[in-house]
Amino acid sequence: MGLDGEQVNVLKRCFDGFADEDGAIPAENVGNILSMMGLKVKPSALKDIIEEIDEDGGRNTKKG
Repeated sequence: MGLDGEQVNVLKRCFDGFADEDGAIPAENVGNILSMMGLKVKPSALKDIIEEIDEDGGRNTKKG
């Protein structure tokens, strides 16, 4: 998908509404969230997105 820094920041802000009380979103939910936002992402691109926003490698994306 090739996101630039600003696009990543926009997605992080959008994901804040889906985060739990610890600020995490399970990686398996990311594709569903992107789909709800109207974005169609190939599995390989989804993996790249998760790796880019998964700050600690724990398979959860955290708002920061």
